[in-house]
Amino acid sequence: MIGKVISINGTPNTSEFWFVVTGRVLKDEFVSVDVEGGKLLGRVDEIASGNDYFSVPETIKEFSPEEFFPTDEWEFSVAKVVPLVVMPSKKRLLYPVHPGDKVYKASEEDVRAFYSFDERGLFLGSMRNGIDVRVNLTKLFQKHLAILAMSGAGKSYLTSVIIEELLKREPSRSLAIILADVHGEYVQFYEDKKFRDRAELFPVDEIKIATSNLSSSWPIFKSLTAKQKMVLDSALRELRADKKAFSIDDLMEHLSAVNEKTRDPIISVLRSLKSMNIFGVYDNPSINKICKQGQLSIIDFSKTTSQRVRQIVLYYFGHLLFSRRIEGIVPPFVLIVEEAHNFAPQNVEVERSLSRGIIEKIAREGRKFGASLVMISQRPVHLSTTALSQCGTKIILRVTNPYDIDNIKKSSEGLDVSVLSRIPSLSVGEAIMIGEATGYPLVFNVRKKEVMDSKRSFDLEKLAEEYAKEQKRNDDDLNAFM
Repeated sequence: MIGKVISINGTPNTSEFWFVVTGRVLKDEFVSVDVEGGKLLGRVDEIASGNDYFSVPETIKEFSPEEFFPTDEWEFSVAKVVPLVVMPSKKRLLYPVHPGDKVYKASEEDVRAFYSFDERGLFLGSMRNGIDVRVNLTKLFQKHLAILAMSGAGKSYLTSVIIEELLKREPSRSLAIILADVHGEYVQFYEDKKFRDRAELFPVDEIKIATSNLSSSWPIFKSLTAKQKMVLDSALRELRADKKAFSIDDLMEHLSAVNEKTRDPIISVLRSLKSMNIFGVYDNPSINKICKQGQLSIIDFSKTTSQRVRQIVLYYFGHLLFSRRIEGIVPPFVLIVEEAHNFAPQNVEVERSLSRGIIEKIAREGRKFGASLVMISQRPVHLSTTALSQCGTKIILRVTNPYDIDNIKKSSEGLDVSVLSRIPSLSVGEAIMIGEATGYPLVFNVRKKEVMDSKRSFDLEKLAEEYAKEQKRNDDDLNAFM
C-alpha cells in the first residue's frame, strides 16, 4: 500500500481522485484501487507536498519554526490520479472510488495488459517504473507511424532502435525496410558488422530510373498541355515497342519530327530531367533488389542537395513499391521518410512537392495492402495534414515550437492537456507514444541503441580541424609543385 484516498476539492469523482502518499510514488506511475469488478488502474498525474508549519508566511517571517518544533514530522505529500480503466475488463470507471480506499502500486501484469504490450513485440525502451515497452509490430506500422521532434531531441536515435528491432527478427517475421536517408545518418547499419549482412546501401549518384518508365502523368510534366502530353505518351509507346529500353537522348531524338511548337516544351522538360543524371536505360537498383523481406535498403540522398532530385527518386520508387505490393510481387514493406515535411509539404504547389502525392496515397490506402509508412519530421506544422492525419500512431519527443505543438494537438486523438503540456519539457531520449500501438498515451525512455555511431563527424571542432588539415595539405602540395 502506498496511500489512502482523501476527499478534497470535490473529489473523488470519475475523472480524478487524490490520495495521501505513505509510500514511494513518482509522477506518471500507475496505481490501483480495489473496486467492484476488479482493480481500477490509474496514472499519477501530479504530486504536491505540504507542511502546516510553513503555511503561514507571517510566522515564517518572524521566526524559524523548525528551531522549536519537529517540522519534518508534519510534512506530507498528496498525489492526483487520473482513473483509466477497471482491469481486467478494461471498462471505464462509472462510479468513483471512496475516501479511505487503499491505494496500491499497480502490478506489472496489469500495466502490460492495459497497454497491450507484446512479449514478441519491438523493444523500444522502458517506462519510468522499469517495465519494458514492447510494441506489437502490426499495431505500430499497419496504420502508419509518425515520429515528431525538434532537432537534436532523438528522432534518428529512436528510428535506429526501431530499425534494429526489425532487423533482429527472423526475415519471415519481419518487413522489407526502405529508408529515405537525407543526411546519411543511417549508413552505420551498412558499416556495422552486426547489421551489414541485412543492410544494402544505394547512394543517390548511383541510382538510375529507366526512361521507358516515364509517363505524362508524372507531376514533373504538369506544365505541358493536353496535346503535348499525348505526343509524349505516343513517343514513349512507340519506343517501347521498338527498343523496350532507351535513354532520354533517344526519346528527344524520336520527338525531333514533331512540330516545333508542340515539341519544344517537351524537350525543355526532358533536358531538365537529363541534367539531374538520375535517368538511364535501365532501373538501378531493381525493385526486387531494393525491397527484400528482412532487409534494410538505405537510399542515401546525402550526396545531393537538390530537393527536386530527392523528390523524383522517392516519387518513382514509392509508386513502384506500392503498385508491386498491390500485385503481390514484393513483400510487405515499411517506407521510412526522414524530413518528411520536405517530401510531403503542406500548402505547396505540385511542381515543388513531386513526392507528396505518393506519400499521401500510401498513407490513405497502404494499410489495406501491407504498405506501411513512417514519417519523421522536426516541423509537423509544415507536413501534409492528409498524410499526418492518417498516422494511427505517433511518437513525440521534445517539441518547443508552439505552432508545431498546436499542429500535433489537432492531428492527435487522445492527447489530453496534461500530456500535451509535457512535450516541451521532455528530456533527450524521452518520448510520448499515442494512438493505435498503445491505446493510451505512454511516456517512456528510448533504450540504448546497438548499432555503432556513424563514422561521419558532425562535431564542429572536428570538422574545423579536418578542414584546416586538408587546406594545409593542399597548400603544401601547391608549394612543392611550384
